[in-house]
Amino acid sequence: MVSREMKSALFLASLSAFFCDATFGDSATKVGDVPPVITLQGDEGARVDGKPWSSSEVANKVTVLLYIDPDHRSDNEKLQDALHDQNFGPERFGSVAIINMGATWLPNSAIEMQLASKQKEFPFTVYVKDFKKVLVKK
Repeated sequence: MVSREMKSALFLASLSAFFCDATFGDSATKVGDVPPVITLQGDEGARVDGKPWSSSEVANKVTVLLYIDPDHRSDNEKLQDALHDQNFGPERFGSVAIINMGATWLPNSAIEMQLASKQKEFPFTVYVKDFKKVLVKK
């Protein structure tokens, strides 16, 4: 059974997709399109453990991709909690939290310590650091 919070989250996601399509027209990726592959590695970013991350890793299952400003990290907590409470198996559902490290005044070392802790707490979520706003630009 889908909870009220999950229905709200899905509605907001649908609304966001509609808004992006209506606002950006042909420049936005549309439902059914395959977005370009983006890789974060080296000085652009990486996973918490330093290994490269590629958007091609999210293929073949439902994946929620959160692009997070560290100064507003609590904005997504209700959605994250609602998804966690649904207990979707990692074989069917994935989540990626990409942290926009270039959007904050917080020191990278402080954010990286928090991310290491989060990665241990939520091992099925992939945490990725984006130092140069690569996802914003691409």
